[in-house]
Amino acid sequence: MNNATYSQNISRSDSTSHGGNHAGPSDRGRATQRTGHNSQRGIKRPLKRPASPDFEDGNPSKRVRGNLANDHQEEEATVKAANGTVTDDDTEAGVERILLNIKRYIARIQRSWRKKTSEFGNSRRISRDARLKRILQKEKQDLQNHIHVIENKNEDLEAEKEELEEENQSLALHLLNQIDKAVLTRRDLVDDVQRLEAEMAASRLVALEKNARLQELEEEVALQHKRTTITSGSSRETVCTLRLAMTAYCVPSISSALCCFQGV
Repeated sequence: MNNATYSQNISRSDSTSHGGNHAGPSDRGRATQRTGHNSQRGIKRPLKRPASPDFEDGNPSKRVRGNLANDHQEEEATVKAANGTVTDDDTEAGVERILLNIKRYIARIQRSWRKKTSEFGNSRRISRDARLKRILQKEKQDLQNHIHVIENKNEDLEAEKEELEEENQSLALHLLNQIDKAVLTRRDLVDDVQRLEAEMAASRLVALEKNARLQELEEEVALQHKRTTITSGSSRETVCTLRLAMTAYCVPSISSALCCFQGV
């Protein structure tokens, strides 16, 4: 008797917790509608939502079919409790059904948590991707700026290179001109040296000729000196003779004496 009463109480508590107007753990979060076939309790059927995961190609999914079977078992337990024909097997089935509902409730919570964490992870991934995209965009902009700076530097270097090439060309022309002038100057100097050497040779010849002429003149001067010395000695003797003759012949002048000597 006590056993039957305990079984009935469990069945009533089970039917109360899952029946009537209260939604059990298996019914939470799921929109349902009732059909009034049974006077004791209407069978709850899920609304047909094509976008809901409770349907697959328009038919109830495996989870919905399991809920419908569970509801059918609850209906049978409610009828048996009302008729007073509850057995130990029914009690064990009720306990298993309660445990199954608890497991399903835990699984639903886990699925919702995984969904939320996956959405959070997706949002984190999206934000991370956006942050990486911004970083890459900034690095790309920095690289473009750096490339622009390098291009400007290359242009400046090209301009400096052109200026240096022009300066090198002008310096090369100047050096060529200087070299040409130096060559011409060297040629002029060589010509001047050759001319001076020729002039010096001619001057040497003239000097030799003058020296020879000078020696000849010196020899002539020496001969003239000798002649003059001899002439001066004879002239002295002649003058003495003339004076003696003038004195002897009483000639008043030398010219008269010479005339006398010439006449003699």
